[in-house]
Amino acid sequence: MAVSRVRARVDVVTFGGAVGHGRAMPRRRAEWVARKALGASEVLGRIEVDSPGWIVEVQGLLELDSGRGRGRGTATVAIESSRFEGPVQAVRSFEGTIAGTADRGPFEKALGRAVDAAAGLESLRRLPPAGLRDALSTEDPERLVVAARALGSHHRPEDVPAVVGLLRHTSPAVREAATGALVVLGDPSAVRALIDTDDTHDPLSTIRILDAVAALGGDEATAWVEFVATGHPLETVRRTAHQARRRMARSERRAAGKAR
Repeated sequence: MAVSRVRARVDVVTFGGAVGHGRAMPRRRAEWVARKALGASEVLGRIEVDSPGWIVEVQGLLELDSGRGRGRGTATVAIESSRFEGPVQAVRSFEGTIAGTADRGPFEKALGRAVDAAAGLESLRRLPPAGLRDALSTEDPERLVVAARALGSHHRPEDVPAVVGLLRHTSPAVREAATGALVVLGDPSAVRALIDTDDTHDPLSTIRILDAVAALGGDEATAWVEFVATGHPLETVRRTAHQARRRMARSERRAAGKAR
């Protein structure tokens, strides 16, 4: 497995009695700790990934009793592929006892969990459409994000209803992945489902749906974009709708030109 970048931040709090003194571990030292943890991973080398590799981010907190030289360590590791299409990301944590600031145990444990999860997500991404549709029954947001994106990349109209079912998921990441997958699938039949999920109290939700609906096009999309452009109370949203309307008009002109 190729690791293209490691970013790490580790905060150290030393307690002497009831008073704690905090400091950040030097960046190079923190990244060294993370790389040593990477080197201890047995699973890491078994994950196949396309170039240019993976990005590993580590957040750590070490709390030490200065008298005993021991304490607690907490580490959170995010590992993700840096490829543009179909990225996978896994975030895992671990908390345990440590024996000084050189103890890499929490980082190795958190990394091990993240690597295992990333390996599973990478395997999921490579499943055929039937397997990806089955994966949509899980409640794991990480797996739902990967499955939705991968399903969209197969460009099968019959998968639209399965992806539409994720538009009301409680996880924003899942909803965003489902919206993106529907745009990739390119079927205007998804427009009504997207419009129905618009949260009129959340301008960002409306803007996200405007972009998706405009990309899919069709009469229903045109009517809704026009409605938002003329009737939404926020100027920012109205301006976005006007931009979406212009994009749709350009797409229609290009399509008409190709049809001649």
